[in-house]
Amino acid sequence: MSTNKEYHLGFTFSYPCEQNAINHGVLQRWTKGFDVKGVEGHDVVPMFEAALQKKGVPIKVTAVVNDTTGTLIASNFADPQTQIGCIFGTGMSYPISLINGRL
Repeated sequence: MSTNKEYHLGFTFSYPCEQNAINHGVLQRWTKGFDVKGVEGHDVVPMFEAALQKKGVPIKVTAVVNDTTGTLIASNFADPQTQIGCIFGTGMSYPISLINGRL
């Protein structure tokens, strides 16, 4: 990986966030047993980018998505007929792609 070039990254962040932009996510609360101090109520993207920069990794976050949304997007990229993404883990969620209000 060249440090002369900035790499664009879309990443999955599986915690409840408020999003006002595709590359912005304010953590509402930790779940799944995690509790990192000083993160709730803050945008996780600049924190993540700063941690990567500290390690010399030239990353610019261009998108942050929930895990189920990421599953739907990745699956739809591989097979455009995909309409549902599902995650079964500590919880369950499933985004559904609607076309003209129908599956």
